[in-house]
Amino acid sequence: MIIEGIRCQSNAGGATGRRVVLATLLLFATGSAAASVGGTLDAGVATLQQWWQQLTAEPDPEQRRIQLREERFQTIWNQLIPKLEEGIEITELREDAPESALFSKDKEDYDREYQELIETIALLLDESDIMRYRGRIARLKQRIDETESEISHAQEARIGAPASSLIGRSRSDYDSEIADLMGAIERYREDILDTEQAFVESMARMGVELTLEQAQVLLARVDSNNILQMAVVFDSLKAVTWGLMQIMTASGQNIDFVRYYGMHVVLLDMALFMQDQYIYKINKVYLPKLEAIIDRTKVINRESMRQLRSESSPDRRRVYQSNTRAHQLTLNTARIYMEHLRKQRSQVIEVRNKIARDLALAKNTYQTVSVSSELFNVLEVSQSSFDVLIHMQVPEIVPFEDNQMLRKFEEISSLLGGE
Repeated sequence: MIIEGIRCQSNAGGATGRRVVLATLLLFATGSAAASVGGTLDAGVATLQQWWQQLTAEPDPEQRRIQLREERFQTIWNQLIPKLEEGIEITELREDAPESALFSKDKEDYDREYQELIETIALLLDESDIMRYRGRIARLKQRIDETESEISHAQEARIGAPASSLIGRSRSDYDSEIADLMGAIERYREDILDTEQAFVESMARMGVELTLEQAQVLLARVDSNNILQMAVVFDSLKAVTWGLMQIMTASGQNIDFVRYYGMHVVLLDMALFMQDQYIYKINKVYLPKLEAIIDRTKVINRESMRQLRSESSPDRRRVYQSNTRAHQLTLNTARIYMEHLRKQRSQVIEVRNKIARDLALAKNTYQTVSVSSELFNVLEVSQSSFDVLIHMQVPEIVPFEDNQMLRKFEEISSLLGGE
């Protein structure tokens, strides 16, 4: 009874509660010492010490991750079910609507309304928040560049500075400034690492496991938001499908099978929509822009090579040689980028085709589901498929060999992401 009272007091009071608990334990141990002798006291104190260690121990990271995922699922479930029911209602209204109408809604109106709902659901499920992480890392890298520029200016100024001075700045003053600036760069790099690690942990809570090196590459890719959005959505689909199965198991025959099957159909529709969006971006936005970057760089590089061949000045030749190396890095990185995007497109198309077949079957079966065993079997198959599809959605990510190519990758991503 005493232990249970202490446990409740600790859980209710946070840090203050723990201090109260510690005092209580000390009093309890002291009282026990007055009332007990020999091994009984030792055993009691040992039990209290063991319990106190358990109470103050840091929570297990994996258990905390599971708890956060469960909380996320509960939030998603509460927000998603009304939207899925709205999708079912639109689908049913469309069935009875005319092909065209002037004073009422026709099938095209309901198709448009359904598409808008699918887009809303996709946004609702997307919690990857990669743009926030990428933006913070970009700002920190910009500060590093600016600080390195300040160091360069300070080093130049130091050359002409006196060893000591009562009026102006001395060499030791510049040394101190340079040391402070280098310390700032180190802190920025630590902040970048912390941000990348936070991103890894955030993705793990959503069912996407990444190493730190993979996260760095993914954060540099222009399509990373789309990739993670699809992966997170599939994880959400898996969780919601599991939830529907739990409802069926608990409710037996007393549920509306068609209603829950309709929710499953809406979820598949949304998954297909997101994949079509991604494939469109690859084909119509990213690959054409990469081809333009490659063509433009080839033209500039040819001119640099022409100037290099006709230049006799060693200093100018060094500049042209440096330029051609930079152009070659751009060309190599852009080609690797295209290879990555094409490979990911093929992977998404493969997943999309699987989903399209599932969706065609689901829509065909929608009005014929009459017993729980049929619906349960369909959901069970989907549940196992989602496990495979989640892993297929996230590309095989190979870390860059050096930071120079990573920075060029980020630079090209910025160009691809612009209007």
